[in-house]
Amino acid sequence: MIDELRSGLASLSDALGTKRAGGTDDAAKTAGGGARFADALGDAISSADQDFKAAEEEVRQLAQGKGDIVETMIGITRSELSLGFVVQLRNRALEAYQEIMRLPL
Repeated sequence: MIDELRSGLASLSDALGTKRAGGTDDAAKTAGGGARFADALGDAISSADQDFKAAEEEVRQLAQGKGDIVETMIGITRSELSLGFVVQLRNRALEAYQEIMRLPL
């Protein structure tokens, strides 16, 4: 899960053209970055959806007496974190849009 979040953040960093820890500046590669951002956002949403479905199945298994409470709680927490990540992406995108709309023409 953590690796997925790191790769998602790395994709977003690439799409936004920010500097990475290695010190390379990807700002010159931002032409067409909107498509990469959309892909990264789509991947994050589908990952959150998959985590939710997996947690839902684990809860169903637990309710039937076949599941493990620890694994179920881990799945639920993973789903909550994924959803929180997607909500934060949405909030940041909305803030960026609002900031652009406030720019004088």
